[in-house]
Amino acid sequence: MKTAIITDSTAALPESLAKHPDVYQVYLQINLADGSTMTDTSDRNQVTAYYHSLASMKTLPRTSQPSMGEVVQVMDDLVAKGYDEVLIMTFPSGLEWHLSKLSKRGPRLPRPSIRLFDGHSANLHSPSLLG
Repeated sequence: MKTAIITDSTAALPESLAKHPDVYQVYLQINLADGSTMTDTSDRNQVTAYYHSLASMKTLPRTSQPSMGEVVQVMDDLVAKGYDEVLIMTFPSGLEWHLSKLSKRGPRLPRPSIRLFDGHSANLHSPSLLG
């Protein structure tokens, strides 16, 4: 059985684990007060610029779940790569909504078995659980 792991960008995975061929990340969206959106990143320069910009913001940004398009793309890629099972370790509100939408899309491609872990009941964002 070929198994993939999907987590969101709040997992703060060490680089060695983030680059594992069976580990995939989907990225939260950051909604700014001016209506623009940026994608969460681990790029040090972008993170530094973001934190510096917070000081001048009158309204703090809000985070949002990963985009539906990104989740669909990752799931389609996993199907194409022959994964039988997908373990999703994320905040439950982050991907549950997307998974319910995916199941209603109809039989475009066969879908692997999906297991969703509740990130609120345990510290599942701990890299030690993935390693």
